[in-house]
Amino acid sequence: MFYLIEISKQKDKDVSKAIYSYEDRDMAIGTFHNKLGGAMRNDTFLSEMCMVVDYRGGVQVYEYWEREIEPEEAEEIPEEVQD
Repeated sequence: MFYLIEISKQKDKDVSKAIYSYEDRDMAIGTFHNKLGGAMRNDTFLSEMCMVVDYRGGVQVYEYWEREIEPEEAEEIPEEVQD
């Protein structure tokens, strides 16, 4: 038995948490990649943590991703105001 643990943070939403169970290791890890990649492609996701563990809690695969937030561009100061 394998478990996929997912913790996501999206813009304007609470953190969501989920645990999914799988009989097959490859299925658990394949879903891990789908969920992580889906969050990366979706602009509303700010962060995504995915982990697959076995029935004893042994970590099979782990990844944490966080979207880089671009700083808002500073407003340009008109030339006549600059010293």
